[in-house]
Amino acid sequence: MFKTFIIFICLTSILACRKENIGPLKTDKLDFVVTGHAYGNPLVFQWRLYAPLVPVLGNIAEFVKPDKFIFTGDVVATPNAENWKNVLQEFDSLGIDYWIAPGNHDIATDYFLEEVQSSYFLTERKKNNLFLILNTNFHGWTVDAQQVNRIETELNNLEGIQNVFVFTHHVWWSKLIYAHFTDMDTIVTNSDNLIFGPSNFWIDAFDLFENLELPVYFFAGDVGAYDFVPAYSEQHFDNFHFYTSGVGGGVADNILYVQVSDSGKVQIKKINF
Repeated sequence: MFKTFIIFICLTSILACRKENIGPLKTDKLDFVVTGHAYGNPLVFQWRLYAPLVPVLGNIAEFVKPDKFIFTGDVVATPNAENWKNVLQEFDSLGIDYWIAPGNHDIATDYFLEEVQSSYFLTERKKNNLFLILNTNFHGWTVDAQQVNRIETELNNLEGIQNVFVFTHHVWWSKLIYAHFTDMDTIVTNSDNLIFGPSNFWIDAFDLFENLELPVYFFAGDVGAYDFVPAYSEQHFDNFHFYTSGVGGGVADNILYVQVSDSGKVQIKKINF
C-alpha cells in the first residue's frame, strides 16, 4: 500500500522527487506510457519533441522504468532526416523503448521505415496482453486490408490474453457514431486530415472487436495540440474503453500511465503537466 501511494504521489507531481526517496516503484505486472502528438503545437515550429514533454518522459523513464513508451502519432512536425535524428537522439538519451502508431506528420518520407520503425503497424504480445499499434493514415481514418488481416489473425488466437490494447493517431471512432455509443461525436480533434472517405471505424473496423469478451482499450493521440482543443477524453461501453490524450496546447497537456496487474486489472492514470 505504501509503495502504491508513493507511485501516485510521484506521478501526479510529474515524478519530480529524488530517486533515493522513491524506492522500488514497479509493483505491477506490466506498465506503459501513452503520449499523443509529441511534437506539440503546430503554430510553434519544432525540430524535436515538445520541450515541456521531455523532462516528464525523462523522469518516468528514470524512476518508474515502464515496459514501453507508446506514441500515438505526430512525433515530428516535419518527417525529414534532421528532425527524426533529433527525436531519436532524445529517445536514446532518455532511455526510451518505444512503439509508434504513426500520424500524418510522421510518414511523408521514407525515413520512418528506414530508421525509426520497421513497419507502419505492429502487433505485439507482452505478458498476456495483446498490443495493436496501427496506421490509420488512409481516407476515412481506417486501416487497410493488410492490417485487417493481421488483426483478424491476432484476435483469432487470444488464448491466455487478458486485455487488448489498440493504438492509433486518428480518433477513428469519432467519425460516425454507432447507435450504442453516445457523445463520441463531441470529440474535437487537431485536424480533419484524411477524414473524408468511404470507410470508417464503425463500418470497417469495430466489427473486428465487437464480439470480444475481453476488455479492449482504444487510444488515439490527435488531440490537444492547441489551447482551444481538448487534450483528453474517455468513454466506456461494456468492455470497450476509448481514450484520447495529447500535448501541445500548453493548458491541459497530459500523458497516460497504464498499469496492468498480475490478474489483468487495468489502471489508467492521467499525468498533467
